Amino acid sequence: MDVRCNYDVGLPRVTTYLGRYATSDKITPAKAFILLKRMLSSCTHFQPSRLEAHYSQNDAVWNLGNFSLSEVERITAESARRGLDISFVEAAA
Repeated sequence: MDVRCNYDVGLPRVTTYLGRYATSDKITPAKAFILLKRMLSSCTHFQPSRLEAHYSQNDAVWNLGNFSLSEVERITAESARRGLDISFVEAAA
């Protein structure tokens, strides 16, 4: 028996942002990996395995996953201090 719910329960939509890191000549991939892993470890939806895969494959752009607005603000400030080029775009709903 299939059960379906067609009701909108009125939960507020939470806007999330996709994070991306572009590798650079200023910071070695190993140092960036360590810094990012440390910075992102407290984030709700951070998946270390995704970061490890990008590092091991020597990708030029690393997809960091989804982050809330408060996490984006914290990461943006910290990445600027450390010289990491991290950008965020609003995720599709």
